[in-house]
Amino acid sequence: MLGGGIVGAIISALATIFYGERWTEKSRLKREHSMTLVTQTIKPWLDSYLGKCLVGATYSGSDDKFVGYRPQDPVDLPYFDVVKQHFETGYTEILKEWEILQGKIHEHNLEVATFLDKIRTKAVKVTQLKQYHPLFPGEIPEEYIIPENVSDSVHHALRYEIINRRGYFDKPKIYKTQEDGMFLELRMGTTPKIAKAKDNPELEKIKSLINQLMADHENKQEVKRLIESEDILRTSATTTFDQQMKELIKSVELGNRLKGKCKHCPK
Repeated sequence: MLGGGIVGAIISALATIFYGERWTEKSRLKREHSMTLVTQTIKPWLDSYLGKCLVGATYSGSDDKFVGYRPQDPVDLPYFDVVKQHFETGYTEILKEWEILQGKIHEHNLEVATFLDKIRTKAVKVTQLKQYHPLFPGEIPEEYIIPENVSDSVHHALRYEIINRRGYFDKPKIYKTQEDGMFLELRMGTTPKIAKAKDNPELEKIKSLINQLMADHENKQEVKRLIESEDILRTSATTTFDQQMKELIKSVELGNRLKGKCKHCPK
């Protein structure tokens, strides 16, 4: 480290002699600017991008269906708008790879949404209970089914069985409600309640449907395919972007400045 510091001081002194103090100070500011963006934005982006590119889908009340997550830029990182300006003017190949990755994940998530919505539709048709969606405002019926929870329960259980190569640790069960003994609830594993009713028959129909959906060969094959697709996304599909970002970071750490320009670049 000491030798490197001496060499750096010599190089800095020679640069000052040949190019003048003003040029040297401007060069120093540009390197500091580059290191700040690498440390505070580019490295955290690389470390967290898979977490921000959520894989899966969620129920949309306004659309009344499951919708696939659309991966977003990490705009919550400091200076991300500034980094994106550098990428747009100096690293178009990395930005293009990022957009390709976002597109692949969104395509996968649309397929997940299609599967979940197929389950949700069957759950709605099997019972006369009113639908209730806890994440959206509205009156809570006395008796209800939460169709999206049926989808999530079946999907989660099938994923568990395929990944762990063994049966899911729980099955749908009917319980008396904790509030009072007048109502019954259908629950499964760690998933919040699936349905609530006064009479057992409606809950039994939903329970039977869940067991059928979990035993269905076509559903198992579809979830297996989605898991394999997700594995590809988290490995080979991310390789190019990952490598390009690491090379950029290493280049700046070795003393090079970021390519491109932004609104905060030292003049």
